[in-house]
Amino acid sequence: MKKSVLFLSFAAFGIGALPGAGHAADDAVHIAAILPLSGAYARSGALYLDGIKLAVGEINASGGIKALGGKKITVDVKDAGTSIETAVSAARQLLGGNTKVSGGMGAWLSSFTIGVSEVAERRHVPWLTVSSSDQVSNRGFQYLYQIVAPSSEWAQTGLKYMQDLSQKKGCPIKTVAIVGDNTAAPTAFFNEVRKNIAGKFGWKIAVDATWTPPLADATSIAQQLKAAKPDLVLFGASNFPDAVQVLGKGIEFGIKTNYIGNGSWLVMPEYVQSVGAKNLEGIFDISGAHPLKGFDKIQDAFKKATNEPFLQQEGLAGYANVWIFKAAMEQAKSDDPVAVNTAIKALDLTEGPAASALPSGRVKFNQMGRLEGAIPVVAQWQKGLPNTVFPEARAAATANFECGR
Repeated sequence: MKKSVLFLSFAAFGIGALPGAGHAADDAVHIAAILPLSGAYARSGALYLDGIKLAVGEINASGGIKALGGKKITVDVKDAGTSIETAVSAARQLLGGNTKVSGGMGAWLSSFTIGVSEVAERRHVPWLTVSSSDQVSNRGFQYLYQIVAPSSEWAQTGLKYMQDLSQKKGCPIKTVAIVGDNTAAPTAFFNEVRKNIAGKFGWKIAVDATWTPPLADATSIAQQLKAAKPDLVLFGASNFPDAVQVLGKGIEFGIKTNYIGNGSWLVMPEYVQSVGAKNLEGIFDISGAHPLKGFDKIQDAFKKATNEPFLQQEGLAGYANVWIFKAAMEQAKSDDPVAVNTAIKALDLTEGPAASALPSGRVKFNQMGRLEGAIPVVAQWQKGLPNTVFPEARAAATANFECGR
C-alpha cells in the first residue's frame, strides 16, 4: 500500500515509482533518486523531491528529450532510510534491477552519499549530489559530480564573511563554540575550523561539543554555552529534531549569541512553528545554494507547485539535477549511462534552467567532479524568512549582526 501511495503522488508530476511500476523498458528515460524519505532527514529528502518533480514536469510538458525522439523522463525513487547501510541497500536495488538507469541523484546526507556513490561508480552510473563533504569528491571517482562547493570552502568563505561582518559592526568575533553532530559534512566543516580558521582569525574555541545523532539531551550543551558566552556558535546539527532541541535549550537557558548553521537543514519552514520567528531572528546559515537576487521565476514556480513558503537548497538541487541530465542526454543523443557521463564531463552551460538554478550561474565540472565556480551562500532568518545575505552582490537582503547578543 505504501508504494502505491508514493506512485500516485509522483505520477501527477510525470514521475514513476520503482522499477516495475508500469513503464516499459523503452518508453522513458529512467533516472534514479535515492533520498531520505523516512526518519530524521525525511523533510530534506521531501524538499529535494519537490525540486525534482518541478523539473520533470517542465521537461516532459515541453516535449521530453528531443534528441531521443521526445522520450519522457521517469524518476525511480527509493528511500535512503536512516543509515548508511539502508542507503547503500537502496542503491544496490535501484541500480541493479532490470531497468536501465541513465543516471542518479541523492542521497542528501554526505555519509549516505559516500556509500551510495561507490555503488554508482562500480555500475558506471553518473551520480549528481548536493552533499558537501570534501570526502565525497576527494576519491578520484569518474561518475560522481558535486553541484555545491565542498564543506571546507563553506567554512573558509562563509566564516570569513562572518568575521568581516562582525568587524564592520565594531565587535569582532573572538570566541566561538563548535556544536554539531559527527556526520561527514559537519565533521569536514568543523575540522577546517579547528585546523585552519580558528588560528587564522585568532578565534578561541570555547566549546567543542559533538555527538552521534540522534541527540539524546541538549542540556549539557546549553550549560556549556551559557558558561562560555561565545561570540558565535558554529552549528552543525544536520537534522531538524536535534537542531530544535539545541535551539530550544538555548532559549530555555536564556543564551544570547549569534548562530551560524552549516547546512540547509536550518532553513526549513518548520522552524517558524517549532522555535518561533522571534527566536529565529538573526540566525545565519551557510549552504550550497539559496535563492539569490534574480531567482524570482524559479522561486515562484516552486512555491506555486508545492505550497511551500520559500525555496531553499534542496529544491534548487533537485531541479538543477534533472535539467543537467536532460542537457547531457541531448548532447550525447543517448540515454546510455556511460555516454551520459561523457557528456556531463563536457558540459559548459551558462544559460538555461540548470545554470540559472545554481549560485555559480554555470554548469561545468572539473576533473574532481566539482562544480567550477561553486560558492557557498549565507542566508539569515529575518521576520520569519531566510533571506540570502551573501554573496552581497546578489543578496536578497542586508545582514544584521548584533553585538553582544
